[in-house]
Amino acid sequence: MLAALIFWVGCGLVARTFWHRSLYVVLIICAIHVAIFYFFKKKAASSERKVAAVVVLGDVERSPRIVNQAICLARCGWRVELFGFVDRKERTSSALSEQISIISLQAFFRTLKYSKLLYAATAFLVAVERFMLLLYHLCFFQKPYYALILVQNPPSIPTLAVAWFASYFIHRAAFVIDWHNFGYTMMEVSHAPRTLVSIARAYEKYFGELATANFCVCAAAQNFLQKHWKISSVLLYDCPTERFRNFPRDASKALLKELYVSTLDKLHLPFRPFEKNGRRSAPSNLPLVAISSTSWTPDENMHLLLDVCIELDRRCALKYSGGDVSSSMSVTEAKPELYIIITGKGPQRASFEERLMKLKLRYIVLDTFWLRWEEYVQLLKTADFGISLHFSSSGIDLPMKVVDMFACGLPVLSYRYGCIDELIHQGQNGLLFETSDELCDILEYLLSVEGLQLLSNMREYLKANPMPTWEDEWQHNAKPVLESIT
Repeated sequence: MLAALIFWVGCGLVARTFWHRSLYVVLIICAIHVAIFYFFKKKAASSERKVAAVVVLGDVERSPRIVNQAICLARCGWRVELFGFVDRKERTSSALSEQISIISLQAFFRTLKYSKLLYAATAFLVAVERFMLLLYHLCFFQKPYYALILVQNPPSIPTLAVAWFASYFIHRAAFVIDWHNFGYTMMEVSHAPRTLVSIARAYEKYFGELATANFCVCAAAQNFLQKHWKISSVLLYDCPTERFRNFPRDASKALLKELYVSTLDKLHLPFRPFEKNGRRSAPSNLPLVAISSTSWTPDENMHLLLDVCIELDRRCALKYSGGDVSSSMSVTEAKPELYIIITGKGPQRASFEERLMKLKLRYIVLDTFWLRWEEYVQLLKTADFGISLHFSSSGIDLPMKVVDMFACGLPVLSYRYGCIDELIHQGQNGLLFETSDELCDILEYLLSVEGLQLLSNMREYLKANPMPTWEDEWQHNAKPVLESIT
């Protein structure tokens, strides 16, 4: 089937005289294929185990919400096929059930944002390529009968269109969208042409109306879907999984100390007081430790953190010099007050690291890493607080990283935007800021005795008010919906 399509399209590209005929042949082949599947494909016997396709046109390792959906479906007896991009260099999550098969999508094109024209051209190529990939795997490739096709949104184009087509014409399955944000708002943040943004908005609205059911990540998103698009949805909050609860409570600080030494070496900072037997070892008293996780996308202004660190370092220098910066301690004598670890990978990481390496900070130590899940959780267990610079392209989604930090008893400093107060309660489990000056003031306060006491109080609050687990949230809100439509 796919070979026939490629052959005829290739003929059309090579010889223009065949182009129109090629289009007709491709349409006829598609129509015949759809007709055969729609009219002759039988539904799975009731005794057979149901099969679900869970689709995300993104990196599976960086899509925890949709992976958690797949795991819960598998635990309920479903056989799950999880579609997404898999980095073969990285280890696939060990938490995935044996009932989950990962279908790796191999992409070639990517969007280039050097100009609006180039963005539009490359975005079109990416959409066409991913359209063909999904069409091949969900429709043309010989597949089991799907009772459910569950899609993460965004990315929206072409995921929603292909998933709806496959569910309605090929598998006659329930088509469910899990909204954790909106694709058209992410295009706005990426400075896409206004016309494309308007088309994308209409596209999302149209297929949202066609969905059998919709899940959303927060009450603000639920209200938006109902008020502006007349789409009913079920609220399904992000919550920490049981893996966080089962992780050892008293995590060792060995990894943290190892990263600290590595950072001091990388930034060429002195470390003489802690040399032991010719080897470098971390001090027993580490500076205050903050951790931030990011995918390095436009909806997180990580460069703001660098600006804050520069100003905070200046304030610390003034503090220890008695107001005379010129007489403050040298780099060799200065003792770091704050160590900030940033974990994650993405498109804007390189420019951040380039700027970071040019800084000459004395009291603030900052570094970037890519960590495995176990290492990430270990750091969350041993850090003092978290930082989230996610500001949401739509203003109505919630960052998963904050949920993970709360699960490890970590208070969070978060950028204030639309619906973040659904998750962070000022002064109880975290603190909110809107500008770099506000964040700098907060960090300076946390370095004081009073600030350390506030961190301790917020930790106690998180310990006394643990979040429900994802499994409980899914069983209570998602499972009944999926059972009723499949």
